[in-house]
Amino acid sequence: MPDSVPQFPESTFEGDMVEPLATYFTVDDDYPIGQICGYICDPTIAPSSILPYTAGEDGIAEWDNSVLLTTLKHGTLYVQHLSDDGTAAVGDPVAWLSTQNRYRDVLIGPDNRVFIATDAFGSAAQKFGDGLNTSILHNPGSILLYTYGEEGGSDLGLTRSSQTVEEARAAGTASNNPKEFEDPNTGKDAATGETEAVTAESDVAQVAARGGPQFAQTCSTCHGPAGRSDAAAVLAGNEKLADAAYVATTVVHGFGYMPAFGSQLSDTEIAEIGTYIRNSWGNDYGVLTTGDVTETR
Repeated sequence: MPDSVPQFPESTFEGDMVEPLATYFTVDDDYPIGQICGYICDPTIAPSSILPYTAGEDGIAEWDNSVLLTTLKHGTLYVQHLSDDGTAAVGDPVAWLSTQNRYRDVLIGPDNRVFIATDAFGSAAQKFGDGLNTSILHNPGSILLYTYGEEGGSDLGLTRSSQTVEEARAAGTASNNPKEFEDPNTGKDAATGETEAVTAESDVAQVAARGGPQFAQTCSTCHGPAGRSDAAAVLAGNEKLADAAYVATTVVHGFGYMPAFGSQLSDTEIAEIGTYIRNSWGNDYGVLTTGDVTETR
């Protein structure tokens, strides 16, 4: 840092410290941080924005006099009610509008429409199935719109209850779970640290889960996070993707304006990306194997 930036040990800070209005999901010192399913299962909700909200006469009555907090790890909008003077938190936060996404920001628009922005990629809690974490987001890089019902009713959904510390501990721990900022779907063998080849017997969902984050990083800029874009071929509902050799050749060697990725990605990485696009957005064409890619080189 430049010399103009003040620097001092935290222990020597002498200014006034304002206590937080609330702390959430605090755990004991012996909580197995990072050992259950990586940082996704750590107690913090990873808040990404905060919006003070007053309902007024025609607003969302259930959210009156509160702050709205979007979260990244659990795709949830938490509503924290406040005291009348706004200086204290009242009760526990209530979780609303939970989806398998990473929520980045929230805005209340006209007619009580709730707009939530989602991240284009990243890891989040898995809402369906047996997994605890996933990199497959259901609405990547999107604006979600929720509408509020009439006469005190609402079609804004409450989420299911959160997992307790005891439930998390009962699920056990694993030393090979991902660390913070490490993707949970690496596909690496725990013993060797090497990426497993994709074969005809590989589980499509597991391979696609590993390919999703790679697609978001490598391909979504042109093809769009939902497989549709004016800048490149539409992948959603594309019957050409049924041909494994076509997919492998296109990614390895390029095609038209499509650049070649054979020198940048391994055969297994291409197989994982190929499996993801062959089984997303209405496509259902099975795995693209590592062998399929190797044959095209």
